[in-house]
Amino acid sequence: MTTQPICFIDTETDGLHHGRQALEIAIIRRDTDPDAGDGVERWTETAWHVFVHLPSMRTSDNFALAKGGFWDRHPTGRQLSGKPAIPSDVPLISARAAAGQIAVLTHGAHIVGVNPTFDVEIFETMLRGEGLTPQWDYHLEDLVAETVGYLRGGRATATAISPPQSIQDG
Repeated sequence: MTTQPICFIDTETDGLHHGRQALEIAIIRRDTDPDAGDGVERWTETAWHVFVHLPSMRTSDNFALAKGGFWDRHPTGRQLSGKPAIPSDVPLISARAAAGQIAVLTHGAHIVGVNPTFDVEIFETMLRGEGLTPQWDYHLEDLVAETVGYLRGGRATATAISPPQSIQDG
């Protein structure tokens, strides 16, 4: 049984460019309980989901904003697009507050996600901007790579791993 925490992470950002900003962050942290004592692995989970306030949109990419749901889900995006606010239990917080919570949730954790390098680059920029140092395990687990490896190891066909796409699917 491992006692290292695991954090499943995901972010939505305002682009793919250097200096991109997080719009939305979700982290699920799972901690195992080494004191269970009965041989059954037990854990606790902490789920955290927030929208992040954008101090500036000067470098934001409109395609990325639309793809990430900024205009439809983010409180500022809805306001700027003239849409009414929607009731939500997802708070809108500052990047500074987000950095502090990211530091706490990811401390000592093994990071898991889809292309987690993309997300931890955002986290690292946010943390360092607040004078904090990332403390997660540097071995990142990419679920896509793990899944492809699993399927290939099981002698799955190439079509099962990456089905052919027609021009209409594009």
